[in-house]
Amino acid sequence: MRTIGSKVYSVSDGVLHFSGIRQPTKWTTDATGAGFIDMSQETSDAEDLTAVANYQGFVAVFAPRVVLIYYVDPDPDLNAKRQILKNTGTPYPKSVTEFGDSDLFYLADSGQRSLKARDSSNAASTTDIGSPIDKLVRAKLRELTADQRENIVGLINPDDGRFWLIMSDTVYVFSFFPQPQVSAWTTYKVGTTTGTTFTGFDIEEAVVQGDNVFVRSGDTIYSFGGLEDELTYDATVAKAHLPFLSAEKPTEFKGWNGFDCAVEGTWGVYVAAVVKDPTVRELAANATGVTFDEHAYSLTGSSTHVSLQFESQGTGAAKVSSALLHYIGGEDK
Repeated sequence: MRTIGSKVYSVSDGVLHFSGIRQPTKWTTDATGAGFIDMSQETSDAEDLTAVANYQGFVAVFAPRVVLIYYVDPDPDLNAKRQILKNTGTPYPKSVTEFGDSDLFYLADSGQRSLKARDSSNAASTTDIGSPIDKLVRAKLRELTADQRENIVGLINPDDGRFWLIMSDTVYVFSFFPQPQVSAWTTYKVGTTTGTTFTGFDIEEAVVQGDNVFVRSGDTIYSFGGLEDELTYDATVAKAHLPFLSAEKPTEFKGWNGFDCAVEGTWGVYVAAVVKDPTVRELAANATGVTFDEHAYSLTGSSTHVSLQFESQGTGAAKVSSALLHYIGGEDK
C-alpha cells in the first residue's frame, strides 16, 4: 500500500485499487476518484500483483515477472497504461524502494535491480545495479525460509542516504555518490556486540522513523547506531578488501614499494599478492589519518597483481576514503 499524490494505492490478486481523492479510507466507487484496474487483463503474468510504488510521476505496479507503468489521474477515466516490462519484477513487495528522484530499487529472483528512465523519453528500463552482489543475494535467497523471504525489506538510511537490502541476518548496503564517483556494495552481518562477543539475530521487520532505522527481532526492537545525538560504535571489525589490481598491466611484474591512504580510525592494512588465494597475505601497516602529504607506508615484493585489505581496529568511527599504490614497472613474463 502506498500514498501517491492525493490517493492511496494497493494491490490484491491481479487488481490495482485506489482510494477516493484525499479519502484514504474510502475505496468503493461511490467515493470521488476511487476505483480499480484489473491488471490481469493487460498482460500475462499480472495475475498476482505484489507491490505498487511512485515512479517519476507514474505508478509502477509489480508482479513477480512483469512491471506495469501507469499514468494515474484524480479522474479515473484518465488513467492510462504507459509501458509493460516483461521478464522482470519482484515477489518481495517490501523490497521496492524509491532511491533518489529517478530510481526505483527492487529485488528480483535474479538479484537486485533498478527501474529508471532509459533516456529523455522517460521510458523505463531495468538495470543490474546489484550485479556485484547478485551471486551473494541468490545464494542468500536459497538459504531463507518462505517466512524469511516475506520479511525482506528495502529502505534508505536517512543518516547517510545509503540503500539497505535487509535479508534476515544480512544487510547489503549500496553507497552511491556521483561526485566522488563512488558506487559500491557492502555486506553487514546483523547482531549486537558485548565486549568481544558477537550475537547475531534475524530481522523480521524494519522501518525508518525520523533519523533512525529501527529493526525488530522477535519481541526486541533495535535502533541502528543508538538513539543519542552521536552514533554509538562497538568493536565490530569492518573490512574493506580491494580487488586484485594490476595497474592495467596484468602480465607484467611490478615492484610494489609503498601505499598512501586516507582513513578515519585505525586500520590494519594487509597485502595479498597471490591471485589464486587472497587469504595469503601479510600485515603491511597499522594505518591512521592521511598520508598523501607525508611519507607513504612502505611495501616490499613484486607480483603481477596486489590487493590491499583494510580491517578496522578498536572502537569508534572507522572509514576508508581512498588508497594509492606505488610501484616500479618490471619485466614481462
